[in-house]
Amino acid sequence: NLSENGHNMSRFVRRPKVLGRRMCSLDDFVLSYPLENRSWRTLPNQLDSDGDDPLVRALYAPDWNDVHYYSAKDENGVRSIFVTQLQDTIWTAPIKVEELSSSSSNEIFPMLSPDKKVMYFASDGMYGLGGYDLYRSEWNDEEGKWSMPQNMGMPFSSPEDDFLYVDSEDEKYSVFASTRGCSKDSVWLYAIEYEKYPLHSPVQ
Repeated sequence: NLSENGHNMSRFVRRPKVLGRRMCSLDDFVLSYPLENRSWRTLPNQLDSDGDDPLVRALYAPDWNDVHYYSAKDENGVRSIFVTQLQDTIWTAPIKVEELSSSSSNEIFPMLSPDKKVMYFASDGMYGLGGYDLYRSEWNDEEGKWSMPQNMGMPFSSPEDDFLYVDSEDEKYSVFASTRGCSKDSVWLYAIEYEKYPLHSPVQ
């Protein structure tokens, strides 16, 4: 199935301009992202008590946000995406975002685009190439929910683990993490030029 997925996805491949890459420790690679350090909370914490996940070492939950999307284990013991909102001075009970979660796979590192209209996350069980693949979903104002997630395709997704895709606030570049060609305790961070309307082409 994974080979067939790869064959199908090879017809729609992006060719991003890589601005640079950097190898980081898996323990603290999130601190190299274009986000303020105080926006990260180490695990375990009040939203995510699972501190032994192989890839998720911290939770993005800045103090200034009144809506938090995050990954935690659900009633089936797999990681799903949850949301909680600040109403007056109280945070609402977390609700699982069903359209971004599946019953048999883990979804991790949900991150919003600067305009809050696109959600990026990684999943290890949706349609993909193996390991964690990168997905995106768009917010539908009329329906009040997120669209069906779409695999971001090659070269962002690979047979290795690819996760934590983030657009910079100035929308000049994007960053994502990948374990391709890494030891178990490290990860590559790729910085690529931001493309609002990327082109896709087939490869053989």
